[in-house]
Amino acid sequence: MLDHVIRNARILDGTGAPATFGDVGINQGKIVFVGDGSRERGRNEVNADGRTLAPGFWDPHTHLEYDMLLDQSQVGLVAQGVTTTITGNCGTSMYPTKSLRGVLTNSAGLEQFEWRGMRQYAGLVHHVGTPINSSPLIANGSLRYEVMGNDDRQATPDELRQMLTLLEDGLQEGAIGLSSGLDYIPSLYSDTDELVEFCKVVAKYGGVYASHTRDCSPIYAYSYHATEVLAPASERALHLNGVLELIEIGRKSGARVHLSHLHASGIVGTEMAAVREARRQGVDITVDAMSYNVSYSIRSDLLLRRVKERSPDLVNLSIEEARARMQDPLFQGELSRRPQLRRHISPERAGTWELSRTGSRNWDGRTVAQLAAEQGKTHVEMMFSLILDEQNPVGIVPPASVVKPVPIEQIDDPLIMPISDALASDPADPYGTYSARGYVSTVRFWEMARAYGISEEEIVRHLTTLPARRFGVWDRGAVAVGQQADLVLFSPDDYRATADTHEPFNLASGMEWIFVNGVPILASGERTANLPGKILLKERVPTAA
Repeated sequence: MLDHVIRNARILDGTGAPATFGDVGINQGKIVFVGDGSRERGRNEVNADGRTLAPGFWDPHTHLEYDMLLDQSQVGLVAQGVTTTITGNCGTSMYPTKSLRGVLTNSAGLEQFEWRGMRQYAGLVHHVGTPINSSPLIANGSLRYEVMGNDDRQATPDELRQMLTLLEDGLQEGAIGLSSGLDYIPSLYSDTDELVEFCKVVAKYGGVYASHTRDCSPIYAYSYHATEVLAPASERALHLNGVLELIEIGRKSGARVHLSHLHASGIVGTEMAAVREARRQGVDITVDAMSYNVSYSIRSDLLLRRVKERSPDLVNLSIEEARARMQDPLFQGELSRRPQLRRHISPERAGTWELSRTGSRNWDGRTVAQLAAEQGKTHVEMMFSLILDEQNPVGIVPPASVVKPVPIEQIDDPLIMPISDALASDPADPYGTYSARGYVSTVRFWEMARAYGISEEEIVRHLTTLPARRFGVWDRGAVAVGQQADLVLFSPDDYRATADTHEPFNLASGMEWIFVNGVPILASGERTANLPGKILLKERVPTAA
């Protein structure tokens, strides 16, 4: 007798092939038959009644490496049918240790955990338990921080050897590749030559180099949403140079490369043209892009820390020293002009943010601009007044009007896979840094793709085999005999997003059953207590020189 038999399902196998109707059997974590299961019996029998069965969805760009230890629920991802994430993106990872907290990661609660190396980290996650899988990247910023701290300089030959040894050890332990965040300290201090040396090791082990390229954050900072094309030509040119650097790294190292969260304004223009030309010349490059590129809401005291961590002249100061330095109006003006901080504190954008969870009905829902007018301050001065107020932290939220559909070019391009770019949050205070990204991104991709008339077979391929195969995972991502049984059973017409900017934790609807490694984590629409997820470490051996 099998563990589970799913009967009468409309099967989308993840390859883009036309839907079929039939049964699927699961035993000991694997799919053991697809088709006619009339002669088979299962301890658990599920009647799909014509609903859609597909491989579990992938989210190939997240920052949830610490959430795997801190939050075992993963409720937002589970409700959307996400069964596997890729972590360690944008130059910050859990490897080799937790010593680099990173500008994108809230690490509160990690004091109870210590690890060194990929396998120790994986062992901790498996001990704590997690409902879904995760496949980890190693970050160049974490390697640099381990060996060099936040030093703004080239590595010495000995330091480079140390970093390459750490990278090779991590790949041997099962990491799927390398990431960089070339707008963030200290990742940005790696020059092209250093990254080529890193990627030669990545290529040796068949991994992928995924890059938040140089000068892409300033482009995003002009708008809340990727459909707004407001960046001047000079900064678009810098963004393109970052893409070209990634292509050159792929060409010189021989590594497979991946462009992280490409801005939609470039998808129909020069950036994707450069990607396609590189592929014609033999560079193996792919792309991901957000389907819900709405800026994160953030509590004001954490925004102060973000300003500190993204400023070379503040990053090595204590928080008290940084706060004192930011009291200077002239320095505030200088900070407001910095590209990486533009979205929150530039004169053009500071006033558009709304306040939430302030404890005052007179402030909740109001904009920074409205408060500034009442207090006779500029928008920048008002924003700094909020983030420097130690006694009254408030939530700073983008307006709902920024949520817009992304262009069809971002949805249907065969080289582009959808992502959430979801960040970790503090379970004790989920409103510290928060967004609906981890609750809506996958389902919004589904909704928009259907609205554009893209077939469900192709939508599922983008969410499953495209990322799985790109990142070298071959034993899951499809409904086929021998595959690991990561599966979702759902009603496409009922699969909808419900979260928004002010209610970011509302769960998506429509999922009925979700299996991870053959174990149900959602049964008849209800969460189970099962935590069968794994850190997916690859057995790697170097290729011949």
